[in-house]
Amino acid sequence: MPKKKGKDKDKSKEAKLVVRLEADLHNAFLERCQALDTTASREVRRLIRHFLASNGDPYAPAGAALPVVDAVVVVRGDEPAPPLARTVVASEEV
Repeated sequence: MPKKKGKDKDKSKEAKLVVRLEADLHNAFLERCQALDTTASREVRRLIRHFLASNGDPYAPAGAALPVVDAVVVVRGDEPAPPLARTVVASEEV
């Protein structure tokens, strides 16, 4: 039997997640991902990692080191803070 080439040999290390959601929500998500030059898969993986880290279970693939990132986001008024960022609420003097 011939050996498998390329990505097929690593399929045992992958898993699929099926999510049922409204068509409008799905379409809006895909459109926003495209506008931000990213993929739906990348953003779902980011969401899962953020969820795990927020709940005390940071994920890192075996043998991989996570980059050290320190970001500060200044939020004024009712602006929402982006996920995965430390938030500093600015006073009126700033």
